[in-house]
Amino acid sequence: MKEPPKIQEEKRIEPPPPPSAPPLRTKVILPVVQNPQDKSEMVLIPTGPLFPPSPSSQKEKQGKDVIKVEVYQYYIDKLEISYEQFNVFLSEKNLKKTERAASCPDCAAGHVSFELASGYCQWAGKRLPSELEWLKAAQGDKASPWPWGDHYEPGRANIFGEEDGYPAGSPVGSFPLGASGYGVKDMIGNAWEWVSSPYLPGKENEIPKGDGVLKGGSWRSLPEQADLSYRHVVNKNLGLENFGFRCAKSF
Repeated sequence: MKEPPKIQEEKRIEPPPPPSAPPLRTKVILPVVQNPQDKSEMVLIPTGPLFPPSPSSQKEKQGKDVIKVEVYQYYIDKLEISYEQFNVFLSEKNLKKTERAASCPDCAAGHVSFELASGYCQWAGKRLPSELEWLKAAQGDKASPWPWGDHYEPGRANIFGEEDGYPAGSPVGSFPLGASGYGVKDMIGNAWEWVSSPYLPGKENEIPKGDGVLKGGSWRSLPEQADLSYRHVVNKNLGLENFGFRCAKSF
């Protein structure tokens, strides 16, 4: 007697899951150390090439001629220097504290001239970053006009027009979505940041003597004044309310 044919079990084929959207910028986990003098967290930026920052619009940018160079490893502050940190330095040097410090000690320090920024970094056992070092920390390993990608995106930086609840400067680190690929925060907006370089390599005659360079824009800057290619050239003696800084340290 013949056996009845076996009924094959139906196999359901599930469709493959949709591909996940690629991140705007790959985050690199790098060593972080604490500077003993001012307790700042510092990120180790590895040796590597610096790519020319691409302007975010077709408008002419002051920094569009940045050349490609190799930048050697160094440490840079993960956050901008706060009023609380800055006031310790001012007190030890018998200098007048700024009024905003009392209402927002965690906000990025303002009213800082080039001399005060350099003096703080030296007091803390550090130094101001060069413009190339600042750019490297902000760019990560990509040649983009913003630390996070090719276009400005609301909610990633404290610049003019942002509805973020901060009428002026904000507490440092308040915009984590704007961090660079190396995890350095507030490279765009909040406070302009002094750099040590008076000019870029090959541009010795570009900036008048006695002037310095600020990078990154502030809470008063429009996006076109804050991308990585923009250079704010001012007299080093100026210390406006939106002029701040962070420090670097040789490896």
